[in-house]
Amino acid sequence: MTVELSQWHRWWKQQGNRELRDLLMLWWDPLGVYGIPEAVDEYNDHVGRVGRLLREGANQAELAAYFSEQDLDLGADRPRGELPAEKTFEWYIRSMARLGEIQEIR
Repeated sequence: MTVELSQWHRWWKQQGNRELRDLLMLWWDPLGVYGIPEAVDEYNDHVGRVGRLLREGANQAELAAYFSEQDLDLGADRPRGELPAEKTFEWYIRSMARLGEIQEIR
């Protein structure tokens, strides 16, 4: 299933970027700032990069590599790339499936 670029952009602006930001804060958070209101936009640069990777067809392994590279060796208690990649990829597949269903209905 392929989602039209214009529809993808609309989805991204309306909800995709916000959902991904929340997801990264919850499942990746290499700085450990989850729950700090002032840090809500801490990973915004990564949101755009990960969104672009997903739109360009990155797979789960490529996402894991990206997250691992960005972890900055902050310690063993921080998640490595696999779990955030899995959660991000699953979220994206579900989101695109829903978007495709909406597109088919119209």
